[in-house]
Parts: sequence; C-alpha cells; structure tokens
Amino acid sequence: MKLIDILIIFCLLGMSFAAAEDTGAPTAYPIYGIITLDGVRAEAMQVSLTNLKTGQVLIKPTIGGEFVYDLTDFSPYGSTGSQYKFTYCISDSRCDETSITFTPSGMGYDLSKNLPYGGTPLTGPYDVYGLVFKDGQIQEKVDVTIENVNKGFSKTIKTNSNGEYIWNLAEWGKYDTGDQIRVTSVGKTIIGYVSGAGLKLNVEYITPTEPTTPPSDDGDGSGPHDYENQDDIIHPEEETIEPVEPIEPGEEEEEEVIVEPKPVEPSSKGAKIFGAILLAIIALLIVYYFVFKKK
Repeated sequence: MKLIDILIIFCLLGMSFAAAEDTGAPTAYPIYGIITLDGVRAEAMQVSLTNLKTGQVLIKPTIGGEFVYDLTDFSPYGSTGSQYKFTYCISDSRCDETSITFTPSGMGYDLSKNLPYGGTPLTGPYDVYGLVFKDGQIQEKVDVTIENVNKGFSKTIKTNSNGEYIWNLAEWGKYDTGDQIRVTSVGKTIIGYVSGAGLKLNVEYITPTEPTTPPSDDGDGSGPHDYENQDDIIHPEEETIEPVEPIEPGEEEEEEVIVEPKPVEPSSKGAKIFGAILLAIIALLIVYYFVFKKK
C-alpha cells in the first residue's frame, strides 16, 4: 500500500468521525394552540394528531382550552417534511367534528381555532364515581355532594359500606362534554370535567397537623428545661474576636480579582467545516491519483 492510498483511507475515516459528531437527538417541534367555542375556552375537548405517513394517532384532551403536541412524541419520530392531520371536537356534544391537513414549517405550528358552539347535548348514562378517604381510612355512610357547575344541578348522596359513591348525570337530564363536575365530602372538594365514558373522582382528605412549639425556658424553675441552679447549664464557649486595626486613608488593600477562563463549548458547526475540508482533500487526492499517477 502506497502513501497516497494511506492518505485516502485516513481522510475517509476523518469524514466518518465528523459525520458521527454532527448527529444527535431529534429537535423538538411543537404543535400547539388554543381552542375556543364562541370565544370561550373549550375545556376537556378531545383532539388528535395523525401522522399520515405512518398512520400513528395521538389523542389528548385540552386543558383550559390549550393543547401541545411534539413531533418527537411519535415513534419513530415525526419529521417536518411529512403531512399531518389535526382533528377537533372528537365525540364532543358542544361542536361538530372537523379536521385540517397540514405540513409543518418554521419553528412550530399554531393550530388555534375558534369553533361555533353547537351539536347535540348528551342524555345517555354517565357515571361520576369514586371513593372517599380521610387520613387514609375509607369513609362509609358519609355525605357526598355532587354538582354540575355549568348546568346548576346539585345532589347529596351517601357512600356505601365500602366508601364508594356513584351518581348518573342523566338523572338531571341533559349535560355536555366539558361540564365542570365538583365533588365535596369530609371537607375536601375535587373538580373534574365530563369527558370519555365516565368520570372517577376520589376524595382524599388529610387532617392538617399543627406545628409543635417547644416549651420555653425562662429560668424561673417552672419549665421542664429550667434548672434551679443556672450554673448547671452548659453554655457554648464564646469565640474570641481579635481586634481589627483601622486602615488609614490611602492604604486600602486592593483585592486580587481572579478571572477564570470560560470553557469553550463544542460546536457542531466546527464538525461540519472539518468534514467539508476533508471532502475537498479527498477530491484533490482522487484527481492526483487518477491523473498524475497513471502517467
């Protein structure tokens, strides 16, 4: 093997190392937005993001009308060059299901939308249920108040012998997706929203503990830590403070300031430049090998 062949091999190895250094984890790409119904934020609305290339679907509810996805949530990771479909109002009584197809671009993609309030109210069975605890113990035969805040309904029932409660919202008639449900028992209130096939809200109350105050020691002999003879109390040794000599004007000591050098962070840009230089060297060596050496 001649010198020119050895140089070509080393150049190829350098290119490989440069390419390996430049690769890393996928870059986050957020897909986000705020959904409103006639200008009011839509709580607990089911929305979905579909990767049309792989068919993978991600579904989540809005929180305060807001949602956030990321292309790195997909497995394998999604890319900005692919097409996606976003769907609003999935199985929602407040609005009709609608979707949009898009191709991500830029640093992120905003899918905020104001939808018209419409649809058909729900009347089928929908259970609000759960357990009631107090200090870790199941509470049986205690009052539980269930409220539909949006519709203005309220009902008080009792837990059974297992500490369970259950109430069907259809007993009040109509209700909607996203209605706020408030459950109160044993001095604790839990809030949830109508979504899916049912709503489980466990009530867990923990009695707050009062901070204990240590008994005072006033030296009158009445406290548990008082002593009749104060000489029996062991005091910590007092520190001896050396007197500080005053500094005359003009004789102020200058503090030495040490400036530590900042570490140089590695940059992937350097790896790219190094790779380009190696590529140019490879091209020159190939020309030399086939033009001059063959003569």
